[in-house]
Amino acid sequence: MVGRKVVRRGRPAGTAKKQAISIRLDRDVLTHFRKAGPGWQARINETLRRSMAGSKR
Repeated sequence: MVGRKVVRRGRPAGTAKKQAISIRLDRDVLTHFRKAGPGWQARINETLRRSMAGSKR
């Protein structure tokens, strides 16, 4: 608490509803995304999303 204001710590609640899962990826695929730095999970998500859009009939 700072003064009379409650200070919340940690990550704020996100607006997008995401689900935590476990997925097995080839090591070279994971290395490819991780070498670009932070945000690698979001980049994998975006790549999967583009693949979904490309496969719509």
